[in-house]
Amino acid sequence: MVGLEPRTENFIYFLLLIFAIIQVGFSVSQIISSVVNSLALAIAIYMIVLVYNLLMGGFIVNPKEMPEAIRWAFFTSYFWYGYQGLILNEFDHKSYGRESITEIDFGGTDKYVDLGILYCMWALFQIIAFLCMVFINKEKR
Repeated sequence: MVGLEPRTENFIYFLLLIFAIIQVGFSVSQIISSVVNSLALAIAIYMIVLVYNLLMGGFIVNPKEMPEAIRWAFFTSYFWYGYQGLILNEFDHKSYGRESITEIDFGGTDKYVDLGILYCMWALFQIIAFLCMVFINKEKR
């Protein structure tokens, strides 16, 4: 109804990408909660992490507007890969899509690479959360 890409493949990709973004966010929360003792401190730290990821996600600040020395920070945000994957999923097959993607500096990447990076981040963060729970909580006992 709103003109999104009507293919089944694009919809399944959309669902997988949204799931990956949510799981990476949960994993970050698990790492923070396994490291700190207080709920207030955990919320404060997560807010800082969330704001950083939102700022470096690409939809608030355009990478082209940032100095060259700071552009690498966009690749540390999981929102960057999610947003980039969604943009590529939606506009790659449209007649004006390549122009739009190049204009917002998302050209030259594959949407499946973004999906793979998010799932790798999820696996890595789950391992880190597990190690933090095992070793840091062991020291607290």
